[in-house]
Amino acid sequence: MQSFNITTEKTNVTHAKVEFNNEFRRFSLETLNFTYLEQVIRALFEIDVATTFKIQFLDDEKDWVLISSDEELTYASSLVGSPLRLSIKLAAPANTPQVKPTRPCKEKVNGADPTSRKAHKISIVTARIEMLEGKLTNDLPAGKARCLREKS
Repeated sequence: MQSFNITTEKTNVTHAKVEFNNEFRRFSLETLNFTYLEQVIRALFEIDVATTFKIQFLDDEKDWVLISSDEELTYASSLVGSPLRLSIKLAAPANTPQVKPTRPCKEKVNGADPTSRKAHKISIVTARIEMLEGKLTNDLPAGKARCLREKS
């Protein structure tokens, strides 16, 4: 009878599970290097080099925590083990206009008739809705953003 010895070696490979736009990918990292991780994510999800994104990991308390360096990546891996669950969020473009509703002085509002106060409140709500729609469409894929605009 012949016997076989099977040995398994423990390696320092970190398995990662990454989510971006409801698409999941799994891969392994032999070295915990943040720049390399960014390159792998760009390649897997076909993210343009000019596009800025944030990488977050799911910690032991079920919170999403930002990773931005080798040290944080190493800590995240040692904290949660394998698989390291990551989420990718696109950063808002720097040139996105931020709409802030203007508020009149109290004297003008208190002295105005109820219909003009109501119109003022509607304009504040409308400005807030436009701002939120802008943020929402920036985070959605192009097809879903177009569908959202068509429904409204």
